[in-house]
Amino acid sequence: MKTIKRRAFCKAAAAAVAGVLAPHAAAEALLPQAAQAVVGSSVPEDYYSFAFRSDHSETDLSHDFYYTDAFFENTALQYSHKLALATLGLVAASGNTYQSDALYWVEGEAGREDSIADAYQKLGFANAVYAGYQCSLNTPVDTAGCAFAQKTLVQDGQRTTIIAAMLRGVGYGAEWASNLHVGEGGGHYGFVTAAEHFFEDLQDYLKKAEAAAGTLGTIKLWLGGYSRGAAVANLTAARIRQQLPRIAQENTFVYTFAAPAALTAADRPDLQADYDNDHTADGGLKTDWDVSNIFNIISSGDIVARVMPEEWGYHRNGNDRFLPSTAYQNELDDLSIIESRMGGVPLRFDQLASEGGVEFQVMVALWRLQKRRKLPRKI
Repeated sequence: MKTIKRRAFCKAAAAAVAGVLAPHAAAEALLPQAAQAVVGSSVPEDYYSFAFRSDHSETDLSHDFYYTDAFFENTALQYSHKLALATLGLVAASGNTYQSDALYWVEGEAGREDSIADAYQKLGFANAVYAGYQCSLNTPVDTAGCAFAQKTLVQDGQRTTIIAAMLRGVGYGAEWASNLHVGEGGGHYGFVTAAEHFFEDLQDYLKKAEAAAGTLGTIKLWLGGYSRGAAVANLTAARIRQQLPRIAQENTFVYTFAAPAALTAADRPDLQADYDNDHTADGGLKTDWDVSNIFNIISSGDIVARVMPEEWGYHRNGNDRFLPSTAYQNELDDLSIIESRMGGVPLRFDQLASEGGVEFQVMVALWRLQKRRKLPRKI
């Protein structure tokens, strides 16, 4: 599979004339006497191939995802299908590679981050840090691996730094036990504790990035997570708004997939923002969402998103968007065709549609977003 699909000669020629380094030249022109580092590079608007782990196929597969730096010229307060899909690609890539399982017990370099490292490189992100990826996978811990990276752009004539932070949600070994570490009050202990560690890692990355660059200018944060990583991203998004005011809400792009709920209304106010935007004060369902920068893509058939249960008063931050499971044969056939292009062991979508399998739900999300269908608010 080609790394980048080239669409037309005229588009490639235009990119060559403009030069992908032009934004860097502009960034350097804005800087005062002391040279301040320009990190990463702008990349052409295009489709890029990301690898991701498939436990079903017992291998690492790949798929093409659309990306443009222009995503971050818009406000984070408006939902973007295209940015959601790009985020899905990166959070899928942030899982440990399947082939690295051969070094499950190894401390240090085991290639666990190879997929997300390759994705970041293709998208022009640099200075990557992989928190938690160097630890062996045989010890239960209340943390969540995260892959950080950054790039410098010029937007509205100003130096802008895009910080990507993608939380690991698959292939993380004994860290899985933390999903069952509910605790006694104060929210789901395993998710809350992992969010506290992740917030420290984020602060440390920002501090070191600024020390290296001299200035970051306007910071725009791209935050994503799947499953366990989604819960941690969802909680941390609230703390970022409250405790990192230099990253404006409209510049904090948060997309999660299959995020479990972790808090009741009485738990941890420092980890709540736009809490339970689905319901009115009397518990009724809202006809529309309030403004938020936090978007949770949820499959209506996925049990993971119901840990902890809504009936017990647990909810997520931000706006939930529910994807329908499908029982229509033509849609199942379409999914089978798309999946067959990815390689690996063929999935039985007619069976998975009724079983609500997690991998099926991710595939449904991928397919629905690619079709650019308007996501229903509720089923």
